[in-house]
Amino acid sequence: MSASNVREALNMTLVVARVIDDEIRIISDTKITDSGALHPTLLDGGLKCIAISPTCCVCFAGNVTVAEEALAPILNRTIQDRQQITNSLA
Repeated sequence: MSASNVREALNMTLVVARVIDDEIRIISDTKITDSGALHPTLLDGGLKCIAISPTCCVCFAGNVTVAEEALAPILNRTIQDRQQITNSLA
């Protein structure tokens, strides 16, 4: 594996959701890569699955800045209705 392939593999993200025994199970990694960081580290991380309410969870993969912008109205409680959340993130 070349050095560029190794770097690319280290920048991958994962969020998986499955129905198991009539429940939705969600698993994600916590690695957040800042391509602009002077010294990127494998130890940087954050939640990628956020429980909005007891019955609603929002997950993201990819660009953290885009996710933060998309999730801001939800996390600030500007919008709370499930349909509004769905429409906002669609």
